[in-house]
Amino acid sequence: MKKAAVGWLAMGLLAFTACGSSFSCTSDDACGNPPSSTGTSTCQAITAGICGSAFTALGTCESNNSTCENNAPTLATGACTSEESAFASCCSSNPSACQSS
Repeated sequence: MKKAAVGWLAMGLLAFTACGSSFSCTSDDACGNPPSSTGTSTCQAITAGICGSAFTALGTCESNNSTCENNAPTLATGACTSEESAFASCCSSNPSACQSS
């Protein structure tokens, strides 16, 4: 379940990343769609927590490796695997820091 939650959060980051820009919880995605208010709140809570640096690193990587395909943000294959691992490791060690509220 933890891995599924981390995967959901990692993929959810695509909703907060504008292609070729820095990571922000309030940025439009690679397709120009704004994040939901719930997603923004969750993103901000995780960013402010103990796993925030790993989460931000993952978000930055995804923002630099995402494109818009069929109006859906798509991460380049194989991109950000080390960042995903670092975030997953932090979440495994600190599960409450990565839970959505």
